[in-house]
Amino acid sequence: MCSSRVRSVDEACEARPEPRPAAAPQNPLKRLHCAVQQYAWGRNSEDSEVAQLVAASGQAVDPTKPYAELWMGTHPSAPSLLADNGYAGQPLLTLLRDRPELLGAALPRFGCDLPFLFKVLSVGTALSIQSHPDKALAERLHADKPEIYKDANHKPEMALALTEFEALCSFVPHSELLESLEACPELAQCCGSQCVEALRAAAAAPDGSPQRTAALRAAFHEVMACPADRAAAYVERMCERLKADAAEGCQLSPRELLSLRLELQYPGDVGVLAAWFLNYLRLQPGQAVALPANEPHAYISGEIVEVMATSDNVIRAGLTPKMRDVEALCSSLTYDQGLPELLTGGKAAASPHLAVYRPPFREFELWRYTPPAGTAEELPAADGPLMVLVQQGGLRVRSGSQSRNLQRGDVYFVAAGAALELQAAADSRHLLGEQGASGAAPVGELELQPLSGRAEASSEASTSYASATGRPSSYARVHGSASRAPARWRRIDTVAKEQLREVRYEKAQGEGIAKITINRPEKRNAFTPRTVMEMSWCFADAREDPAIGVIILTGEGPLAFCSGGDQSVRGAGGYVGADGIPRLNVLDLQMQIRRLPKPVIAMVAGYAVGGGHILHMMCDLTIAADNAVFGQTGPKVGSFDAGYGSTQMARLVGQKKAREMWFLARLYDAQQAMDMGLVNTVVPLAELEPETLQWCREILKNSPTALRVLKSALNAAEDGQAGIQQLGGDATLLFYQSEEGNEGRQAYMDKRPPDFSRFKRLP
Repeated sequence: MCSSRVRSVDEACEARPEPRPAAAPQNPLKRLHCAVQQYAWGRNSEDSEVAQLVAASGQAVDPTKPYAELWMGTHPSAPSLLADNGYAGQPLLTLLRDRPELLGAALPRFGCDLPFLFKVLSVGTALSIQSHPDKALAERLHADKPEIYKDANHKPEMALALTEFEALCSFVPHSELLESLEACPELAQCCGSQCVEALRAAAAAPDGSPQRTAALRAAFHEVMACPADRAAAYVERMCERLKADAAEGCQLSPRELLSLRLELQYPGDVGVLAAWFLNYLRLQPGQAVALPANEPHAYISGEIVEVMATSDNVIRAGLTPKMRDVEALCSSLTYDQGLPELLTGGKAAASPHLAVYRPPFREFELWRYTPPAGTAEELPAADGPLMVLVQQGGLRVRSGSQSRNLQRGDVYFVAAGAALELQAAADSRHLLGEQGASGAAPVGELELQPLSGRAEASSEASTSYASATGRPSSYARVHGSASRAPARWRRIDTVAKEQLREVRYEKAQGEGIAKITINRPEKRNAFTPRTVMEMSWCFADAREDPAIGVIILTGEGPLAFCSGGDQSVRGAGGYVGADGIPRLNVLDLQMQIRRLPKPVIAMVAGYAVGGGHILHMMCDLTIAADNAVFGQTGPKVGSFDAGYGSTQMARLVGQKKAREMWFLARLYDAQQAMDMGLVNTVVPLAELEPETLQWCREILKNSPTALRVLKSALNAAEDGQAGIQQLGGDATLLFYQSEEGNEGRQAYMDKRPPDFSRFKRLP
């Protein structure tokens, strides 16, 4: 039925003269009534953006049902209807058949139909592990199983986050998959020893090689085709193991926590294991990901705008009560490995407030429009049609003789060739848009985001670098904003040929971040000589690793960063280790942090007191949770720090406040600490690591040599001759990298006089 309908539409279009998209159409704005899908994975009406948009548009909302998707387009499964007088109830597709010129330059390529489908998704529980077929496969599947695969079109798509959004997408890098097989023995057992050995052997082959592809295909198929009872047993064993680890105080990785969540939603489902094959993404508002045909993915949680080719074809194989087509899925995937590229929206020439998301598909692109309050400007005519969604806020739109006040929940079709005069409401914040690619591939949609008052689009832009008016700054347009997504930590248990017992050491996979965690929560992370030695080994390793650019120092659990030296092992000459020798080796650690040529960030939750307070002061930056507590306790336990613990504190908070902190031994909350300059920022406890990772990623965008020299320079003013020596060494290192420095060395090696005449004596 679907394919015959498409053919009849194409024939109708062929009988008409080709339109002239440059001509401005009459009455180009068409208000739409759009359909809602109430799938079980959606959200309840109070938490669903879909339900709230529907309610804002004047439609009734059923509080007893989930709201999953809002469809805006012509697909026969849920077609949009015209809502204006004279057209009310008529399908948009009927109008496009009668007036194909409304499609403009899209018509010759895509026929008398919108080439894209525009959606808002409210994801409450995970969607199935799935892929969308390419054109050839879609035609074959539709011919064989039209009741399952409802059309013959392919379905490339793009998802743009309105809130923080979790998804599984594409296969993980090969090295990460091998690590997952070690971390999750149940996954390895489900794959089988033959597949595991093939994956390990393929590690020596290059990315994308036939050997790697074959090994990955065999292992993934082995898991997806695992009999349901065996799969359920593997999943149950994995979850029991993870729960036992958590009960013993082990910190589960984001991937392990996700496995427990998925198992709660889909008990015993093989998709809980299959998820380990896929990249775990956490998109921040304003980030988008493009999903080509034949790529595995699964949406986990959050609110998104989604745009795709006009199709509803889905091949499912896990995390679903619906029909599974394991063979179709596994035989059609590309098996490309690696992290997908995240899109943040490129600058558009039409307006400084317009960001364009261009996926590698010809059917559509997405516009995000974020004008400051009261902005009035014109967007030039597009070659293809637009679909406009107002998510919130207010906007007045004029095109030709038409003028409309758009408000939250409004959806409009805008004909090709229509210029738009826009007036943002006084309390508007921003609006978001989708629009088809210009020229040969003109299709698309415009979605308005939080504009105050009435018209808003899918609000999801990052505000990290927004100006006070809400306008993204030039800095943001050039550099973007750093992600707050979880890191994938790789634990290192042996450093300097020693097994770590009191410290946990991790490195973020694919990123230049190391994390050192004092792992004595039963002692409020108080340190012993062994703890300090292990921290020192880890700092030395991070210094020597050229891939590491920033280091996080933190404490295990939410109760304490570090409570200083463990008084139970304190002796007459210091803190006594297992060898019976008393030490104050934490003083050496302070110097090591100070002189380490890479930024060190203290990530503080709970108590940072005594020697722990001094450790955080020695770090270059401190990010504190709102439950953090700071202070010096030494005078209460017969101790003090006459070195950095006194002098560095005085430089940070001033002499009077430093004396107060030492003489009274009071404790201060996180906000008080920030007010006196002890910490850089305070965030809710749940946001502590995401905030810290965002700072790390911003730092890693900068010149490592500049950061190294700046740290030395900032220290030199306070560290006397030792600080000058460190700065001088860094300056020498920098000079060694210059052409002038190399000339002197090379002349010596060549046994010739150096020629410095070509280097200018600058003022």
